[in-house]
Amino acid sequence: MRRLGIVVVVGILISSVFAVRAGAAAAPSQACWALRVEQGDAWADIEDAVVDVLGQPFVIVRALASGVGAHLSWIEATKEAVFTSDRTVAVLKAGNAQAYVNGEAVALSAPPDAESGRMAVAASDIGALGLRVAIDGQSRIIRVSWPRSRVRSASVSVDHGVVAVMIEADASFRFSDFVLRSPDRLVIDIFDAVLEPGVSTVEIGDEVVARVRAAMNRPGVVRVVVDLASPLGYAIEYAAGAPARLIIRFNTRITGLLLDGTGLIPRLSVSTVGRSALSAPQVDAEGTTFMDFAEASMAAADAELLAESGPVKWVKLSAREGGGTRLSVKLEEGYRAIVRDRSCDDGNAVVDFALAVCRVEWYEEPGCTVVDIATSGPVDAKPFRLKEPSRLVVDLPRVWAAGIPPSAVQSRSVEQVRLAQFTEDTARAVLDLGEAWAYVWEALPGNRGIRLRVGSSPVFGRTVLIDPGHGGTDPGSVRDGVFEKDLNLDMALKLKQLLAESGAQVVMTRDSDCSVQLSDRSRMANELMPDAVISIHCNSTTWDVFPSGTETYYCNAVPYSQELAALTHTCVVRELKLMDRKVRRGDYHVVRETCAPAILVEVGFMSNGTDLQKLRDSEFRQKAALGMFNGLSMYLGSEMFRKWRAEQTGRADEWWYVGEGHVGEGH
Repeated sequence: MRRLGIVVVVGILISSVFAVRAGAAAAPSQACWALRVEQGDAWADIEDAVVDVLGQPFVIVRALASGVGAHLSWIEATKEAVFTSDRTVAVLKAGNAQAYVNGEAVALSAPPDAESGRMAVAASDIGALGLRVAIDGQSRIIRVSWPRSRVRSASVSVDHGVVAVMIEADASFRFSDFVLRSPDRLVIDIFDAVLEPGVSTVEIGDEVVARVRAAMNRPGVVRVVVDLASPLGYAIEYAAGAPARLIIRFNTRITGLLLDGTGLIPRLSVSTVGRSALSAPQVDAEGTTFMDFAEASMAAADAELLAESGPVKWVKLSAREGGGTRLSVKLEEGYRAIVRDRSCDDGNAVVDFALAVCRVEWYEEPGCTVVDIATSGPVDAKPFRLKEPSRLVVDLPRVWAAGIPPSAVQSRSVEQVRLAQFTEDTARAVLDLGEAWAYVWEALPGNRGIRLRVGSSPVFGRTVLIDPGHGGTDPGSVRDGVFEKDLNLDMALKLKQLLAESGAQVVMTRDSDCSVQLSDRSRMANELMPDAVISIHCNSTTWDVFPSGTETYYCNAVPYSQELAALTHTCVVRELKLMDRKVRRGDYHVVRETCAPAILVEVGFMSNGTDLQKLRDSEFRQKAALGMFNGLSMYLGSEMFRKWRAEQTGRADEWWYVGEGHVGEGH
């Protein structure tokens, strides 16, 4: 057994306290207990360190502190002893079975004793002071030592370019880490530890780590030195237990920046040696976007890239306080950083810069559902229709919309709005349609998105010319003080309101009691070229008081005017329940001289007392307007109307387009 010299200080240096032995030592007298301090294979006995308290061995605390190199101080005011070592601060009080170790209350098996004038603690409670204790009742020896971990191995692994050094010991241990320069090396000191003989130097030769060395730096301290090929940051992960493991992962290196602005969405590539992880983008108070490589270091000093054009103004890499590297980017307003995969396994972190969809809203307007798709910056968005199933599609170039959940609408014309990434540089919005008849679109202010109005009625977006017959100096028929011109205007205004509430564009040849020449009425129709023309009149005869009922006339634009007349006539008769006097072709100026599909409705006969009585009733005239509205709706939703629109525009699907080139239609 090798010899160990331990200095015990009790106020002054007493060198004769230890009886140091080599080889097997003789057991102490059976009449007393001995305190033995052990370190590795060496030991030393401390005499007069144990007292008997009610038949149990108690160790004098000052002798124990001197033997293990700790410090003992006495607080006279509280009658407490403070035991201080490099790992433990324990406060003991005579007669109190509760001690405080490192700030926490600890229950002792017996209260410390001070009857002899010296503070003593039960031998079984020495473990509470952070020491290892073994009580041998046969030899009456109390063995005390610091707990020692045995360092078994120091190994190196490389995973996706990330170098990790793992140190393993048989039990938990304390450690410290620090970096030395010239040459660069990381030092790990493991305290209260011994190094097993099998641990040797590991040669790596990596771009990050050159070698790993392990040795006993001083008694009780194992030092592991990692020689670095270049200065890099690192992160330590420690897991206590049996075994205990300490893993050092070294940062990867950032070696370059490349900005590709040739596509619709600019792309920044950050080259790394090994895998790294990029944090989610954030924006600071000055509007600069930044992302952090928490486990990556720069191969050189700060790097900066200035863009010649595009939404990226500049890119900068800089060392981050606390370790790692910060990637800062100045972007044009509205653009955001898109990190599709923040784990960079292939040694290349990719960041795209795109506009974003910042709002999807919907609400109802007359005859339609309005859907707003707002973007963070200007976009060139144009919608188009897809069939089977019926959908309205808007492509949004320069926009990133991946991961946005669908927005349920559930209106009559729109069921939901879906957003997805159609291509790498273009987002796509899809409106799943219900009973949709037409759509109108316009850009939101500043071109920051698109507003779509999807019609829920066939008349939505259609232009209808209403011609109230007669007016001004031309009263039309006059019976019992009732003027036809007034009845016609009232029904025309009622029809206008119904059409407007369903989203139609309504033009009237007159909206007050004014005179309008027949030639002016047809001229207005031909200049406007509406989707339908309806002239409203009341019939009358001077030779027969018996005729009664509704009749409808058409002339030109056959068969479209004929179809419009047939559908409208049927709906008016159904509402009014007057005699059906059929649809006829008639040589009347408005229907003859008008190029668009045009009809003239004679609602009832003012010369018939029964019809006149009904015509004087506002509710009856409202029914007449409703019948005309229903007829127009049926016609504007018909295949015949689709054919007419195709003839006018030269495109078979143009029926889906209404308005000034900003509209499309459905069904």
